[in-house]
Amino acid sequence: LVRNGGDVYLSNKPADYILDRDLADNAIQWLHTQKAAAPDKPFFIYFAPGTAHSPHQAPADWIAKFRGRFDRGWDAVRRDTFAREKALGIIPANADLTSRPDVIPDWDSLSAEEKRVQARAMEVFAGMLAFQDAQFGRLLDEIDRMGIADNTLIMFVEGDNGGTPEGGLHGELNEGGVMANGLDEPVSEMAARLDQMGGPNTMGKYSVGWGWATNSPFQWTKQVASHLGGTRNPLVVVWPGHVPAGGSVRGQYTYVADIYPTLLEAAGVPVPAEVEGARQQPLDGISFAYSFAQPSAASQRTQQIYELFGNRAIYDDGWLANTRPKRLPWYYGPTSGSPLDYQWELYYLPDDYSQAHDIAAKH
Repeated sequence: LVRNGGDVYLSNKPADYILDRDLADNAIQWLHTQKAAAPDKPFFIYFAPGTAHSPHQAPADWIAKFRGRFDRGWDAVRRDTFAREKALGIIPANADLTSRPDVIPDWDSLSAEEKRVQARAMEVFAGMLAFQDAQFGRLLDEIDRMGIADNTLIMFVEGDNGGTPEGGLHGELNEGGVMANGLDEPVSEMAARLDQMGGPNTMGKYSVGWGWATNSPFQWTKQVASHLGGTRNPLVVVWPGHVPAGGSVRGQYTYVADIYPTLLEAAGVPVPAEVEGARQQPLDGISFAYSFAQPSAASQRTQQIYELFGNRAIYDDGWLANTRPKRLPWYYGPTSGSPLDYQWELYYLPDDYSQAHDIAAKH
């Protein structure tokens, strides 16, 4: 743990200690101290919970809020999510829902015991995500209570490169044991520990079925950097007086490196050549502040490359050329063959938001 550049060591933690609550407590305490010392001085908070990452853990009462919510399975959740995204206008009306990769099982093919285990794993994840949202909400509520919300720019990024497939086909309760020692966790053993899932004695992850479902409507998942399901994450920007109220979607192509120069431009701070004696590298990012008041402005970032474990893609002004995955993303061994062996696909995203229609054969 790091606070303001210094290491943080925790001791005498209460029995119900959980990191996200502590991070919010620290952020609020720091804000009080900063405003007490220099009320008129601007502040910057980088609040970084590890929530969407494994291990999936949450307070038991938050997990209980979602009991039974995922009994219909990942196929149904993915379809329901897709319908809500369209109804809310988050995705275009002509977007298509991509199909399930053959390697991911149909929910209806699972046994009753498997379904119980899988549904609980997603209840844990949902409880964890909801608890994180509540902690971030506490920080926003305090900014509002202090009367500084109208002069505060908030950027909220959710996700860890897309929903994870790393729990494999069955999920995990002991991530370290599986990764380091190839631990076998029978479904019967996981079912016997159902009430422990998400607690301090498990280091769990849901299975790839849920990772795929939570990336609706995109193909694939985290680690598959060739596909949008492995790279695309939500960004929410709130800045009263600069970003129109009421909520609207921006379609400009934006990369995570663009956040830093955007914050600098918004704050009126020049790009520093040096920070605490260290020369700074040239920025790769491009400010997207131009999009705040111009929903239909042309994208200023027109090219970007992606690569992870051999899965590659290049974006160029609406076109996305990408390799087809060869290695299952929950496989921890080496990948055979040459980088030249991959098959390439091609998509035109302005007409195909979800990367659903490969047009490589036509071009």
